Amino acid sequence: ITLAPDLAEAHGRAGVVLEALGRQEEAEASLRQAAALDPGYGEWQGRLGALLLDRGRGDEALVCFDRAIALKMVDAGLLINRGTLLGNRGRYDEAMNDLRRACELAPDLPEAYLVMGRMHDRRNRFAEAEACFRRVVELQPEHAEAHFSIANALWFRGAHAEAVAGFRRVIALDPGFLPAQVNLIFSLDTDPARTLADHLEERRAFHRFHIARGVGAAYSYDNDPDPERPLRIGYVSSDFRRHSAARVVGPVLFNHDRDRFIVHCYSGVAVEDDMTERFRRHASVWRRTKTLSDQALADMVRADGIDILVDLSGYTSSCRLLVFARKPAPVQVTAWGCAHGTGLSTVDALFADPVYIPPGDRQFFAESVIDLPSFMPYQASEQAPAVAPLPALTAGHVTFGCLNNIIKITSQAIAIWAKIMNAVPGARFRVKDSMLDDPNQRRRIMALFADNGVDAGRLDLLGQTNHVDHLAAYGAVDIALDPFPQNGGVSTLEALWMGVPVVVLAGTTPAGRNGIAINTGIGLDRFVAATPEAYQDIAIAAAGDLAGLADLRGALRRRVATSPFGDHARYIRAVEDAYRTLWRRWCAGRGR
Repeated sequence: ITLAPDLAEAHGRAGVVLEALGRQEEAEASLRQAAALDPGYGEWQGRLGALLLDRGRGDEALVCFDRAIALKMVDAGLLINRGTLLGNRGRYDEAMNDLRRACELAPDLPEAYLVMGRMHDRRNRFAEAEACFRRVVELQPEHAEAHFSIANALWFRGAHAEAVAGFRRVIALDPGFLPAQVNLIFSLDTDPARTLADHLEERRAFHRFHIARGVGAAYSYDNDPDPERPLRIGYVSSDFRRHSAARVVGPVLFNHDRDRFIVHCYSGVAVEDDMTERFRRHASVWRRTKTLSDQALADMVRADGIDILVDLSGYTSSCRLLVFARKPAPVQVTAWGCAHGTGLSTVDALFADPVYIPPGDRQFFAESVIDLPSFMPYQASEQAPAVAPLPALTAGHVTFGCLNNIIKITSQAIAIWAKIMNAVPGARFRVKDSMLDDPNQRRRIMALFADNGVDAGRLDLLGQTNHVDHLAAYGAVDIALDPFPQNGGVSTLEALWMGVPVVVLAGTTPAGRNGIAINTGIGLDRFVAATPEAYQDIAIAAAGDLAGLADLRGALRRRVATSPFGDHARYIRAVEDAYRTLWRRWCAGRGR
């Protein structure tokens, strides 16, 4: 470049090397210079687009990709990048066209099939996705991500035991593959043979593994140990968006006493929306963290002087527990999003209630369990339709329903549901979930009912709609049946808000005790069963009391609103009191 400053290729190759060294800003400048010096050569446009895509600047990246294609510089890598970007924006047909072309250009390139499989996943086309991932494994037998994606596909189509085995296979191939570790723990919630102790030991094993790899408490603290001063609370989540978790976290974040609590949000949201903007308005400090490593995020939390850091995701796909393992804040809490216990010795407290985690079970948890009025609050949608009249009164038959994520719907649950339907003359069953847009999923659910004597003509299988229409679908449901061993959470509260009582089977783990905690909290103990037989009896008895169901339907919304789940003023006072207690405890011991 010194000898020939106008030589485009020198600037372009320098950009490639700078990117490989992690010096992205310099790399971008070099690639832009190359593209400016030789605007008719598409390679630099394609490479610049890939760099911009990695830096989260999708609009600029797409312009570069389109310029490269216009210049006839089309290769499989560019098409994969462009297809990824278009798919991330919901432009799936265009994305698939690019990915098919990439496979034609490079039929033995695993990455093309891998990205195509991801796009099928997002469209709930799990059979097609699995076929793509299996092609990757044919080309590269020890490709850990492909094996991981196959395990996910198995899980999505209800093959829970095979999925668990698949996640373990991924971990055998790559012991540090974090998504497989997380999904293994999360998927075990659907295993009825697992005890609470089993679940929590898996979580402790996760922590031990990462401690052995050097991830552990690594910070000292200079936070002012004044027990009564305003506190900096940091919330870590990728669900500050239109997501069921927002219905739970929102009541807390939107109602803090701003004189006593300074709210920092660490947002991993990939695609922001109007709910993201609402969370941002209620935060004193907003940090985008999607592209940050766990170490970088931990360093940010430490630099922000956070007093209490709160995990809102647990072992879900947006897990950031390795930030919490580093303990960047003197006090750390897990709550609400998926608060089933972390197994991390660096997490001080878990927010729950005495039904969700009974006192006798608390010995198994790594965290101290702190009771709130309920294990989570609930904010109903402002656009929720009015409660419809009891449909059985005009339909002439009872309709049962489950509008949960169908991953939770096990063959054991359907066997009991079928017995209930066969005991109630003319009964129908409504299942609704976005995954039912996949014909294979519809066939799977119909086959499970058919195996238990319920033909497809008695089923209403509904796919994805907007949230208002999703809630309106409860207008045709008389009684909801909760899945087990993993219960519904927000979906249960939505059913109750729409006037539909939910029959639940009490489990032995937090994931299996959502239902009993919710029903107990709103005074519906009679809809809680201790055994599958009792669950069946409760549902059949309720179906025989239409007058009682009609009266209850009209009263449920008010019950939820005045319960611990709906009384947000009371709830936030309890949360803030818990934070203050934890902070005073730390100040008294100065972190010891």
